[in-house]
Amino acid sequence: MSDGYETLAEKQRRLSADIARQRSQLAGAYRDIAKPILYTEYGLRGMGFLRSNPWILTIIPAGLSTTTSVLAIIRAFTKGKAAPKKAKRFASAERDAEREVERDVKRGKKTIADKLLKWGGHGWRLFRIYRRVRKYLP
Repeated sequence: MSDGYETLAEKQRRLSADIARQRSQLAGAYRDIAKPILYTEYGLRGMGFLRSNPWILTIIPAGLSTTTSVLAIIRAFTKGKAAPKKAKRFASAERDAEREVERDVKRGKKTIADKLLKWGGHGWRLFRIYRRVRKYLP
């Protein structure tokens, strides 16, 4: 049923525009039908790659383990982080002063004597180990 104010030419234009719009929607839907199949195919290719190269699955855990070990060693040799500073608008002057004192205590001032004492202790420990082991050396 046509509207009373619409002529035959206007109706043909409207219908042809509707048909063109529906065709483009249908073409888009048809293109999207293939996506799940395409993604499944990619997944199967990946599984085939992993089946032919199983060593990749052993490298991933070993790499993560090595990385965490290295990070732990680095953290053991470096000082711990100081507490982060809060924004000025949230902290009062008293809390700011307390945090500054805590941060200074955590950082601590290392003098040359402290470092010599530390490395001297390491050297002495190594010497004692050497004295025990030297009878087994050629």
